[in-house]
Amino acid sequence: MDCLIENLDPGLLFPLVQKYVLIKKSNSIQEELFDFKTTGNVFLVFLYKGAITLKYKKRAQSLEPDCYIIGQVYREKIQICFHEKTEVILIELNPVALSHLVKEPLVSFTNKVIPIYLLGTKVLINEIAEINELKLKIKLISGFLKIQLPFHKITSDNVFKLTKWIYRQDEKIKVDQIADYLHCCERQVERVFQNKIGVSPKFYLKCVQMRQIINMVMDKGDKPLIDIIYEKGHYDAPHFHKDFKRIMNMTPLEFLKEESTFSKNIMRF
Repeated sequence: MDCLIENLDPGLLFPLVQKYVLIKKSNSIQEELFDFKTTGNVFLVFLYKGAITLKYKKRAQSLEPDCYIIGQVYREKIQICFHEKTEVILIELNPVALSHLVKEPLVSFTNKVIPIYLLGTKVLINEIAEINELKLKIKLISGFLKIQLPFHKITSDNVFKLTKWIYRQDEKIKVDQIADYLHCCERQVERVFQNKIGVSPKFYLKCVQMRQIINMVMDKGDKPLIDIIYEKGHYDAPHFHKDFKRIMNMTPLEFLKEESTFSKNIMRF
């Protein structure tokens, strides 16, 4: 592995921001390829030095220094290829925070990697490119996000509260429970999720469940996967494996055996 990867706490911006991750590629000519797997959140990518290539949907997309959104939830695995002398900071956001940032339905960002145009972004990227100290880079980005994200408005948003409630539940959540929580019908739940989270409520719930189970397996290495599956309310292991492969494009055991540094650092929440 020829990349430096550092994780930093989001500080006062938590829970809107889940974490900051710096990925720094050295001068080595050899490229590094990381797998970016399905999550329930979304990433802002501040690419300020070098270039990266994204491989997804059987095509490649080259990115130059700018700020990008790595779409809400993917139904296909994305590979990120880091070229030499490349530095990028990934910022994991709660999807509802992003909906307030871009002020448009998140469904338009699903399965896409596109630049995000905010006032001052270009200046910020140039500034952090000139700074060597990581903590100072993060301080500049945090200050920028504090201006862009209406903290109290987002944290009082019912859908934001809903995402936090979903993560706290030990049992499987169903769409009718979400409808009860939001005091609306299931059709309205579908529309709200498309606008503020970017995918259907069923797909989002499955993503969250998969992540919770994988996290438990990684935290409790001595506990069999099948026991955790049942503990989380899945009474049919074959259906769980089928759902997992459909979302992650690999079986649970394949996922756990994969030695990708990116998976270890980004996907362990």
